[in-house]
Order: sequence, then structure tokens, then C-alpha cells
Amino acid sequence: MTFISEISRFLLGKPPDHLVRPIARLQPILAKEGKPNIDLPTMREKLKGNCEILPLIAVQSPSHWEEIVLGLDDSIDGILPVSIPAYPTEVWNSHPQPLVKRGLPFIFWCLVELDEPDFWRWSARDFLKTLGVEVHLVKDHDEGAALVKSLAMRRFLKNSKIVVFGEQNFPWNANAAGHIVTQNLGTQIVVRSLEDFRSRYGKYTRERLEQEWQSRQSDRYILLDVHSTELETALRTGLAIGEVLKEERALGFGVNCFGDLIINGGRDIPCLAQCFLRENGYIA
Repeated sequence: MTFISEISRFLLGKPPDHLVRPIARLQPILAKEGKPNIDLPTMREKLKGNCEILPLIAVQSPSHWEEIVLGLDDSIDGILPVSIPAYPTEVWNSHPQPLVKRGLPFIFWCLVELDEPDFWRWSARDFLKTLGVEVHLVKDHDEGAALVKSLAMRRFLKNSKIVVFGEQNFPWNANAAGHIVTQNLGTQIVVRSLEDFRSRYGKYTRERLEQEWQSRQSDRYILLDVHSTELETALRTGLAIGEVLKEERALGFGVNCFGDLIINGGRDIPCLAQCFLRENGYIA
């Protein structure tokens, strides 16, 4: 390999389980006993690998409806309402309060066989949205597939951490503003000192560093005129930060090289470490 354009960027191997986005989980609810207006078997097949559609529940009464909605646990990403043909006013219109209380997304799916929205749903969407319910009116399958992925990612982020190192953790001061990320996404921002990874450098032998480099070089990197000592420093930085991320079970990290490392005489700039950790599945 001689050209930069030939370098591949992809995962080095299977990432840790906590870095893998889960598939979405939707609970279909039928307004009353009868045949659903949505072809659920076909929908399941089209969304295979991205979404699990749970067994259908048919509403027996308003109290049953409330019990169903309020009983859905945090592994459910949304409610999928389905109707019977020529439906009358439905339970989510006549008794919307459980949806407001539970706060789960309410998803009116497109007509599967036509791949277009059910026009009857426009007014229902507007009504529920006015009450504060998060409502989605899916216009076609592609939009729906993107939606369920995003809902799964929302649940994923809500139970995740990101580590930032140092006092000047560029671009945000995480001590002052990290709670805003947590409030909006649920993601916990964990601030760790630079010493939490620097203190580990000494335990990595040259043999360990060589092993790490050989496992990655192949068609990923071209070694030109970098000094061997600087390459070793970059490898140590990547291994050490990776250990902290494993301990925290974090999605990724941030460190301000100019704000913290360089101005204090540090040469352990994490640029190559970022590449290594991205190849392991982390955000960097």
C-alpha cells in the first residue's frame, strides 16, 4: 500500500456490548378487538434488524388501556396504535390522559401496502400533540426506519456516559454545563483528571506497544517520518484512555490538547489515540 486514499477506516473488531446501539422496541396496541389496519407481519419483516415489534395487545376497556400504557417499561421506545377498518372515535382520542402521563412516543405508521400516511391520522396527531404527547405521523417506510433507529439511539444515550479529561475540557466546561447534556439526552458527563490516564503510561512495555501497533497497521496506517518515541507516546495515550473508558463503561471521551496538555508541557497529544479508539467503537 502506497497511497493515503487506500487506507481503510473501519472497526478493528467487535466493539464492547455497551457501545452497540440496541434495536428499537415498539408496542402495538389495537383500539378494540378486530383486524388491524396495519400489516404487522410485513412491517416486522421490513424492520428486521432495526426494530422489534412486540405481540399485539387489544384494548378491552378504558381502564385496560390505562393499565397497558402506564405499565410499559423503559425498554419500550414507542407505542404503535393500530385500528380496525372504519373505526369510530378511538380510545387514544377519548382517553388520552395515559399517553400524557407515560410520555412515550406515539407513532402512527404509514399504510404498509401503499407506503403512504393514513390521512385520517392528521387530526389525531395534532390533537394529541396539543396535549403534550410526542406524536409521529410516518409518511413512508424509509422515514419510519430512520425514526425507530433514532428512538433506539435516544434510549441508548439515556443510559450512557461520556468522559472528559482535564480542567479546560474544550469546547464546553463540563463541570459547569455537563448537566445540560444530561437533562436533554440523559447522557452522563464524567470529568476525570489528566493524571487518570497519564499515570498508567509506565506499565506499557515496548513489546505491548509493538503488539498494539502491529494489530492496527496493515491497511490502516502508513508510517512515514514520525519519531518512534512520539509513536510510542501516542500508543500509550490510546491504551491508557481506553482503560479509563472501559472502567467507566463510557461511549467516548474528549480532551483539550491545547487547553490542558500542551500548555503544561505535555507531548501526549491524543490525535492518534482518537483514531485508535474510534476503531474500537468509541466516540472521540
